[in-house]
Amino acid sequence: MEPTSTVLLPTTVVGSYSVPEWLERLKTEYYQRRISAQHMTEIHEVAYNAMFLSRYLNRLLTTAACHLAGQHDGGRPFQVLEVGAGVGGTSVELIPALAAFDVEYLFTDVSEFFLNNARQRFAEHGWVGYARYDMNRDYRTQGLLPNSYDLIVCANVLHYAHSVDEALGRLRRGLLADG
Repeated sequence: MEPTSTVLLPTTVVGSYSVPEWLERLKTEYYQRRISAQHMTEIHEVAYNAMFLSRYLNRLLTTAACHLAGQHDGGRPFQVLEVGAGVGGTSVELIPALAAFDVEYLFTDVSEFFLNNARQRFAEHGWVGYARYDMNRDYRTQGLLPNSYDLIVCANVLHYAHSVDEALGRLRRGLLADG
């Protein structure tokens, strides 16, 4: 007997099917209904935000970031770089929380698709910028400058690094001396 699973999607209950049946039904639904990119984004958001550990870590990060932004007194906005922000699983809590402070926030991803979604989602926060950034390449060739950020956020993205040590080294060079 094959294992069964109940799958809850943001707007749909797929039901109880064996895993192969569920995959076939999902594939069929995709091709028949042409699941929108937005729907696929919602599926990822549930995966990143509905899990207890993700919610806990996002709140922990948001609390720490707000504390740092509140302590900042550099005569300029607190500079935040979010690397590999994707569907905005972390940003969805962090950006609104940082709105209470003088902040400039750069939301980055390798995908223009995620950047376009973020532009719409966070449109009310004029202090948020958007750029393509690949942590596996030299940041300077992508328009970022060394010693520029007070805080660099890398939530659920470092596993995409070709070399974690090299990616972290590049990111460290992006931090201000006291960042």
